[in-house]
Amino acid sequence: MIKDVIKKLLRKFNFELRKIRRENISCPSRDEVARWYINGSGIEIGSLFQPLAVPSTARVLYVDRFPIEKLKKIYYHVKWLIERVDIVDNGETLKTIKNNSQDFVIANHFLEHCENPIGAILNMFRVLKKEGILFICVPDKRTSAYDGKRSLTSFDHLWKDYLEGPQISKAAHIHEWMDCNEFEIALDAETKKQHGQHYLNESGEIHYHVWTQENMMEFLLKLKALVSFQIEFFLQRGEEINFVLKKF
Repeated sequence: MIKDVIKKLLRKFNFELRKIRRENISCPSRDEVARWYINGSGIEIGSLFQPLAVPSTARVLYVDRFPIEKLKKIYYHVKWLIERVDIVDNGETLKTIKNNSQDFVIANHFLEHCENPIGAILNMFRVLKKEGILFICVPDKRTSAYDGKRSLTSFDHLWKDYLEGPQISKAAHIHEWMDCNEFEIALDAETKKQHGQHYLNESGEIHYHVWTQENMMEFLLKLKALVSFQIEFFLQRGEEINFVLKKF
């Protein structure tokens, strides 16, 4: 049933994409899509280098696990970071954010860094108001420089992490990341060992999970059994997949 729905949605998507290319219309950017859906007051989680350009009708507060001073020390080699962190919190749990308080939640290239994506998305919906917007982008395995050689993350795997806790699979994710990432493969044995220990001690440092458009759609459709929402928009754009979800 779900696979039939996915195929129908993807056929519609591919038809619209062919129409766009035939009429020589450029594929809408993240920022253009944001102008269609983002309005009111909300949060963006883990924006770091590339916060979404929200329209003038929107007010956004930036959420990160560390204050801006610590982020600048960690990412000292990066020329440009967000100017501020308004709320220091774990983006997966959002414990400091009240229920039903946000018009929108933005989480671009954050979900793949989450140890427990189901729990993270449920918390994003928890803080959204009714008809609030969840705007997410994730890397597409088929074009990702980091994830191309890795295995897709199944819903069964995500469900087990949600029920039993993500620690049961964290070490396996780290090993796969290090075995398939060309940067990690090129390191000497001692440096690899240090990196592996660092990834075990810290959270969010690697891509734990891997999706294509089709299995990301399957994930979201199965998630509808836990929370009420509508898929308003989806698009494969370059190396990422963009979804816009509306809470009911």
